[in-house]
Amino acid sequence: MSVAYLTAEETAAELGVSVATVYAYVSRGLLRSEPQPGSRRRLYRLDDVRGLREGRDEPAGDPAPTQAAARQWPVIDSAITLLRDEAVFYRGRDVADLAQQSSLEAVARLLWDTADPDPFAQPPPALPTAARPHRDDPILAILGVLPDAAQADRRAYIATPAGMAETGARVLRLMAGIVTGAPAPTRPIHEHLATAWRTSHPALIRASLVLSADHELNASTLAARTVASTGGTLYMAVIAGLAALSGPRHGGMTDRVDALINRLLDASNPVAALSEHLKRGDDLPGFGHPLYPKGDPRARILMDLIDRAMPGDLERKRIRTLANAAMDLADRAPTIDFALAALARVLKLPRRAPLTLFALGRSTGWVAHAMEQAATQTLIRPRARYVGRLP
Repeated sequence: MSVAYLTAEETAAELGVSVATVYAYVSRGLLRSEPQPGSRRRLYRLDDVRGLREGRDEPAGDPAPTQAAARQWPVIDSAITLLRDEAVFYRGRDVADLAQQSSLEAVARLLWDTADPDPFAQPPPALPTAARPHRDDPILAILGVLPDAAQADRRAYIATPAGMAETGARVLRLMAGIVTGAPAPTRPIHEHLATAWRTSHPALIRASLVLSADHELNASTLAARTVASTGGTLYMAVIAGLAALSGPRHGGMTDRVDALINRLLDASNPVAALSEHLKRGDDLPGFGHPLYPKGDPRARILMDLIDRAMPGDLERKRIRTLANAAMDLADRAPTIDFALAALARVLKLPRRAPLTLFALGRSTGWVAHAMEQAATQTLIRPRARYVGRLP
């Protein structure tokens, strides 16, 4: 029997919700989407859609998990990050405000839901003597050190909220030292990075870290949270998060975006080069986010901050022109990946700085989710829906 499929618009009509809510269902694992051959559009199985509709007991338009879906996919309650169509909130605080005034350390304390004692008041850990900055891959550099650091950290097994927050602070500072090759910092991490990278715009570094701090249950966060559910330490949870982040569909997306920006901007006519790129049907990494039909708010915030901080910068103007052209020609707005790559180009940061910023910022979210999961004392154990050959 052939499988019946629906478009996003048909799926929305079938469920009585908006297309944006359909995308939210997909991101939360409540619906599967499959590529439409010869097109960038996604299709949805009719039987999945009807199963979701028949099992729903929430009001139409509410992207909360349904009882039927919860029996098929793991759905996790969390009080950390709320995603809206045009905004992101960390424990009820708008990231637009946090990005303009808060350090990553302050946001970490917010995400970790810790007030006193300040986990960053403790001395930073000593960087292992064998640690050296891996200039080609910050994730490999960190992964080369964290396992030994975990074994040496006897306090990593303290499972109280305050103890875990202090471990999280040690891990974060250790990571910052590893990627720069400098001692683990006592000052704010954005200042540490700005000095190492010799940029005069530490506020933009700070904002990029804050905007990268958490994004609900993406792949890396789920990996970190799953490890925490087994009783693994925060070191192990962060290692799992880093491994998942490295893939080209997640944090590694920044490398693809960086390569695209550099290729287009190095052309004599970047907009014409973009047009040719789209005519060939080539992928456009860094544009279009399934959760944000009106554009990724994190990208908008960071791009606006760059505009205000460097209004006369020629490279900034060229990047803004390229972003506007992509929105006009492809009807897709920039994502946080594009904004991080744009920041790196404008500030002339080291290669793979976007991935470094993403990893350092997101590690605070991994710690938050690991702490939240550990408090539940439950194991994340999803079930598989068998679709293979029957015995």
